[in-house]
Amino acid sequence: MKGFTEAEVKKESEALLRQLQLEEKKNVLSASLSGGQKRKLSLGCALIGRSKVVVLDEPTSGMDPEARRVIWNLLLVRLAS
Repeated sequence: MKGFTEAEVKKESEALLRQLQLEEKKNVLSASLSGGQKRKLSLGCALIGRSKVVVLDEPTSGMDPEARRVIWNLLLVRLAS
């Protein structure tokens, strides 16, 4: 991530993993993630680095209700600040 120190990158990525409930998958290849976990990972990639603009097209499509709530809460917190 351009313009960020190594410590900031680590802090930001760990915070996103925690918020997306993917901490236990941080050392797993993306090919072995479930469909919902891949969607969460894609969202994390879009949000990392404090993006000012993010375009999402049905980011919770196909997710279970609990995972949807996690994503919508994350979006409300991250994009409102």
